[in-house]
Amino acid sequence: MTTRSADMQRALFASSPLAILVLDAGGAITSVNTAAAELLGYDQADLAGKRAQIVFADARAYDQLEDERFNIPNGLSEGRFTARYRTRNSRVFDGETVAARAAGSGAYGTGIILFIRDVTAELSLKAKLEASDIQLRAALASANEGAFSLNLVTRLGSTRGFINEFLGISSADATISLERWLEITDEDHRQKLADAFETLRTHPTRPLDIVFRARRADEAWRWLHMRGKVTEFTRAGYALRVAGVVSDNTDRKALEDK
Repeated sequence: MTTRSADMQRALFASSPLAILVLDAGGAITSVNTAAAELLGYDQADLAGKRAQIVFADARAYDQLEDERFNIPNGLSEGRFTARYRTRNSRVFDGETVAARAAGSGAYGTGIILFIRDVTAELSLKAKLEASDIQLRAALASANEGAFSLNLVTRLGSTRGFINEFLGISSADATISLERWLEITDEDHRQKLADAFETLRTHPTRPLDIVFRARRADEAWRWLHMRGKVTEFTRAGYALRVAGVVSDNTDRKALEDK
């Protein structure tokens, strides 16, 4: 290693926004960078020589990681895992971690470098989104509604909820094309539906709100109410994707006609 490359490595170590812990093969911390000291709430000198278990929230989980060489597969130089860490003031956080083998000093041989990123907020948001998605699925099912999206350029999209059962699709989420939508639509309403999507391409601020007659998978004809709006645009500012809901409006249509 040249002097220049060594200087660059030291600069990267010191200034990296990721928390970095260097362990010897015995599991003792040999050095930490500034980001790690700030994240964990310790002075760098306080961690030097301590077993890395001190910064993990679960001692048994750490022991398992150490036994498994920090999830580094045989033949590879690095591994990945998410672990729970504990700061000096006892705050526990989820850390997305990359572990890499490194030449250790002394008699221990190969050591480990841990690159840690606090992902607590990300995981919390993901859990909320998953819970929201489950609630959406339940709401769509109970309200006899289905969600859809459609790329106006590729003419491909997806459906979710009751509309999949309407189309005879068993999966919860499915891919559908604009051509498929038009295929199940009554011939008298087909052009009207096609024009509604084309209007969004030229007038993306207008909402999509159309009632049309469509053939269900069991050949029964039903009235569908499709509502949506443009949710994505191309870099040039043109409409790219429309998303919304489709509901079975047959009973209401019958009452209106009556």
